[in-house]
Amino acid sequence: MLDHYNSQSHNDDEQDTLVAVSIATASLSFVACAGLCAIIIWLRDLTDNQMPTKLVFALCIANVLQCVSRFFGDSYDGPSAGTNAACYAQAVIMQFGDISVIIWIAIIAFEMWQQVLLPLQREAKEKAKADLEQQHRSSEEQAEGDKGNNDHAMRNANRDFLRYCAVAVVTAMLLTLIPLIPETTYGDAGTWCWIDGRSELGNYYRWFAFYVIWWLVIIFLIFVYGSMYLHLRKHYGHVAREYHLEWYYKVVRQLAYYPIVLFVCFLPAQIHRIKNSVTGNNDESFGMSLCTIIFSNLNGLFNVMIYGMKDTLISDIKAKCCEQVPREQLEEGGGHELESN
Repeated sequence: MLDHYNSQSHNDDEQDTLVAVSIATASLSFVACAGLCAIIIWLRDLTDNQMPTKLVFALCIANVLQCVSRFFGDSYDGPSAGTNAACYAQAVIMQFGDISVIIWIAIIAFEMWQQVLLPLQREAKEKAKADLEQQHRSSEEQAEGDKGNNDHAMRNANRDFLRYCAVAVVTAMLLTLIPLIPETTYGDAGTWCWIDGRSELGNYYRWFAFYVIWWLVIIFLIFVYGSMYLHLRKHYGHVAREYHLEWYYKVVRQLAYYPIVLFVCFLPAQIHRIKNSVTGNNDESFGMSLCTIIFSNLNGLFNVMIYGMKDTLISDIKAKCCEQVPREQLEEGGGHELESN
């Protein structure tokens, strides 16, 4: 989120360069996110009832909104003209899109905690307390139980996804409406329009409506994925090191990527916000502005890479195009549960 520079900090050539880089980097993320959305829609007969796919699709939609706000460029007409309709529209779309991205990333982490970590922890406790015979059912009971469980899981996935949508949309709308109270603080933010931080109220809103939320989600991601890593290391680490289990190291790397990408993409913006709060100076160097634009605008591309481009998606594409064995059948022969998320 780029509050990062007052337009007077850069000359006309620098401002034009920043706007051009902003549109170019946002275009890369837009193509990646829109493309992944199109693929998910194309594969809907294979992925319609899969919660991870639904969540990734919602995240991509939020990233598309984020990119659209950048396509406005520098929509502020100057102090003489005041804040125009395009500037207001850009500011609102940017706030709603950026905060929606962060919320959906938190929801994905929550879903993984609910559906992966907690069952693994419960399984570990059960194995420690029960005999082997108590942990297994007969093959006939297993088949009948799985059919009922799958139907129940499909209904729960649709219900839970609607709940997640309600949480994401309502939260994002509230955090988008807050800067309008008691009067709008949306306006010129430098290279584009967002929350105008030149007023004390606008400065507070920037912290409350974005940066505090960002930090809370970062902490939550570290807790969730850190807990998953510790569980994996405790129960599988020694085996993975001894037998060089590739899936283990792949999952561990993936768990690290989730919080790192969100942290790095908005870190330059956070550095500038802290610097402004300490010095009271809204000016910013061209280099810092450029870094802020590049990293924040490429967030959508990075999200597609770490959340969307999974082996499961490649398997579904092959099944759709080449009439290969669907992923569900492949997973019956092996693999690890975490690789599907």
